[in-house]
Amino acid sequence: MSIDPEYDHVPTLSHLLANLPLVRIAESNTLEKSEWLDTSLADFYRRDAGEVASVELVRPEQGAGRTHGWLADGVPIDAFKTVREAYENRGRYLDAAGDPISVVAILNDGDMREEHDDVAAQYRARAEALDLDVTLRERLTVDELASVFESRTDLVHYIGHCERDGLRCADGYLSAPSLSESNAQTFFLNACGSFHEGIELIRKGSVAGAVTFNEVLDSQAATVGTMFARLLVSGYCMEQALDKSRRQIMTGKDYAVVGDGTHVLTQSEDIVGTDVRVGRRAPDRFDVTVSMGAPWMTGGFFRPYLQESDETHLLGTSREFTVDRAELIEFLSYADTPVLFDGALCWSDALAGDLRSS
Repeated sequence: MSIDPEYDHVPTLSHLLANLPLVRIAESNTLEKSEWLDTSLADFYRRDAGEVASVELVRPEQGAGRTHGWLADGVPIDAFKTVREAYENRGRYLDAAGDPISVVAILNDGDMREEHDDVAAQYRARAEALDLDVTLRERLTVDELASVFESRTDLVHYIGHCERDGLRCADGYLSAPSLSESNAQTFFLNACGSFHEGIELIRKGSVAGAVTFNEVLDSQAATVGTMFARLLVSGYCMEQALDKSRRQIMTGKDYAVVGDGTHVLTQSEDIVGTDVRVGRRAPDRFDVTVSMGAPWMTGGFFRPYLQESDETHLLGTSREFTVDRAELIEFLSYADTPVLFDGALCWSDALAGDLRSS
């Protein structure tokens, strides 16, 4: 956690230190323009996008760690931007323990129906196992969308447009500052330039959310949204879920988490998310690297399925194995988890199927 040493941040330290982060004074550098794609890509951005609110980004100086947070002035890349309210808001949702997890997927632009349907399918696929209550909404008015955010909800997944005036609705724009409060525990505003709206939702009562800095490519927004939905309901925290999702696309740095990026909406069967990397050593021999860990859980341990002994390893460490095709397929059958295979992110069940048929 990079933190500005200000008096107003002192109360937040008690929330942060529970997870034993490495705490450092926030330092950053100006972000070079070369880090961003050429503006010629603008023709491929979300169709019918209006003028979006600008964001001045900085590159944070980062210490050790696999997940990075930023409680300081400026808007960082490669770190979640948090504010004091995110940690104060967490207690508002503790009384819902044991209740179904409420998910509202909103389609406010008909051109994005395929993305909406794919996202809804990911939530529904896990609905029974995780006790999800999934609601689908379309073409909401300003008042209707405001009601969604002001009502008690665990996750609001908005698919549509965002402009300077706010989130586009059927009859105008909803600006987050106009809300009396936000009772959406988490959210994903998969719309162009939604950062400012997301930060305001945190200040109004939410804990964490995924947002964009700029215009986003239409097809790539769908890729990120679908993967994010599956990862989030598979037990990954907000930052891990978005980080894995945005690595699939060429404009991944346009996506970020605001609020407490370590926040978890659901828990997987493995309690914490698994990182699996597979590389092909020979046609039927594979190198497998397995790691488990989460920024909200410290001091735990794990034992990989590929390991024959009972030796355990601290969360956050990695173990490497070399296996044949049959062993890899068996390993992939143990859990529903994302796998980085020869540099491309896929799901364990899909990879196992490909290996069986190839």
